[in-house]
Amino acid sequence: SHVVDIKTLEHCAALHGKTDPDTYGRKLHWLGLWYNEALLGVELNSAGVATLQTLEKETMYPNLWGEHWPIRSRIKTFGWRTDIRSRKPMITHLKAAIREGSFKPRHVDTLEEMRIMIVNEKGKEEAPRGKDKHDDLVIALAITLEMRERATELAPFSFV
Repeated sequence: SHVVDIKTLEHCAALHGKTDPDTYGRKLHWLGLWYNEALLGVELNSAGVATLQTLEKETMYPNLWGEHWPIRSRIKTFGWRTDIRSRKPMITHLKAAIREGSFKPRHVDTLEEMRIMIVNEKGKEEAPRGKDKHDDLVIALAITLEMRERATELAPFSFV
């Protein structure tokens, strides 16, 4: 997970590591509170579902992303869905922000993941196959920037 300032695009913090999804949810809860009830967008996947349940039902985190955000009562499913249609544009947006200089990633492990990413035979940008090769941090950062774009479009008054 990454924390990015919604106004300045400063890369403020990163949280990652191997832990149980419920523990991760609690850590995200406190990280979000530390950063002024930051908008959290947890990816909807197998472990993400359990993390989201912890944030929604146990810690009752007040600012979770979901379709129809920022109107919490209208959100039926919390979380960020990355799929075949959304992945490539997210990565393209991240690369453009870095290339243009509007965003400067500062997390060493994320930079390393970016460095080793390849384009596979199907045109998908991903980590190369092999032990200890991941692209989770890159995808999390791409989600963060996409969520920031959508949030500022949906509720610009919240970020003045």
